[in-house]
Amino acid sequence: MNNLKDLELEEVSLVDAGANPAAKVVLFKRKDDTEVKKQDEPQVEATIEKTAEPQVDAEKEALQKRVAELEKILAERDAADKAEVEKAAAEKLAADNAKVTELLDRLEKRVEEHIAKAETTELLKIASKYEILGEKADELAKVLKTVKGTDVYDKIIGNLDRELACVEKAGTFTEIGKRGDGGSYGDQTQIHKFAAEIKKAEPTLTDRQALDKAFQEHPELKF
Repeated sequence: MNNLKDLELEEVSLVDAGANPAAKVVLFKRKDDTEVKKQDEPQVEATIEKTAEPQVDAEKEALQKRVAELEKILAERDAADKAEVEKAAAEKLAADNAKVTELLDRLEKRVEEHIAKAETTELLKIASKYEILGEKADELAKVLKTVKGTDVYDKIIGNLDRELACVEKAGTFTEIGKRGDGGSYGDQTQIHKFAAEIKKAEPTLTDRQALDKAFQEHPELKF
């Protein structure tokens, strides 16, 4: 095989198929692609990283911003929900308190009515003791009610009690139908029966007034 050396070439043409199929010419050689790739990989990766880094930072920043916005929206919704719950709770509490207050007022009013009724009944009972003195029980009870618990009430009752004691001591009513010597004039039960009939016909009369009228109509029963 002949080796040509020290040649000066003016032109080199690269073709797909040479004119001399037997000629073998080595003009250049190159490294394997794998080695080239291995040598270029660090530089390529650095370039990729350098190119991708700003994009990643921008996306990260945008994501963080979006997360912050969502957290703000959720916080506002939570605050609004909490306010609604607190408002509803306050309204329910106010409504419950109003119902309780209404119930207490109603119960208190009923208690006051029962107390007033019991007080009226008691005063009527007290006043009825003095009907024998010519007092009307219902009217006297009204007067006593207005001064109940005061010194005036005590004075009125004191005077009435003293007057009643004097009348009972004098025997104005207990001795009706008896003579001074102990003998009986008329029927005491009968005169009271007449008095009851008179009072039934005239309900505005007191027991004393009815009794006086009965004696006027039946003087034979007087002593």
